[in-house]
Amino acid sequence: MVREVSVRAVLVALALPSIACYLLLVQSAGPRVAEEGFMETSVLSYKLRTYTKFLFVRHPMERLVSAFRNKLASNSSSATDFRRRFGATILKVRRGVGAFRNISKADKGLTFAEFVYYLIERSYTGGLQSLNEHWAPYFDLCHPCTIRYDNIGKYETLEEDAEFILRKIGARPNLHFPPIVNSRTASLVDDYLASLTPDMSRKLYDLYEPDFTLFQYEP
Repeated sequence: MVREVSVRAVLVALALPSIACYLLLVQSAGPRVAEEGFMETSVLSYKLRTYTKFLFVRHPMERLVSAFRNKLASNSSSATDFRRRFGATILKVRRGVGAFRNISKADKGLTFAEFVYYLIERSYTGGLQSLNEHWAPYFDLCHPCTIRYDNIGKYETLEEDAEFILRKIGARPNLHFPPIVNSRTASLVDDYLASLTPDMSRKLYDLYEPDFTLFQYEP
């Protein structure tokens, strides 16, 4: 998904879940944010050549735990929808088709280990492109080896990096990225990963290894 913004300079951002990228776009352009779906190849090529392009990333395991907590383990309406869409599928992959007769019960008791098992199996059988954008690896979702991003920021230094981009695109001087409430996810990652077997941990790292390498994150 590409979001196009006009703020004196022309800007293209890949707005990724769990990164607060869209908030940056709204702060800088308000209602002028335009969401683009599929574009003609010539139009996309022109925009990628001439627009300022930026991407924000997050530690792969922190991003994964955040996606699980927010989309599959919380009581929010968004999580309820995700559990309906993915919960039954994930549990059928892990526990077998006959595990639940009532699909509405399929979101009950989903564990992080079962979620990771599903990711690994799905990536093997359906390819990376079959993974949802909330947990698909960056290298497949954002194509950093193909698209020459002008700036790549990190969630860990989000305010500082967002400030740099706002100044770079010529946003008005009094426009700043809002303060970020510290996330608890980072402190919980080790506990979630501890629920995995050594074999699952290795396969999970293999799945996201390009992201660790490309964006210089430690496992």
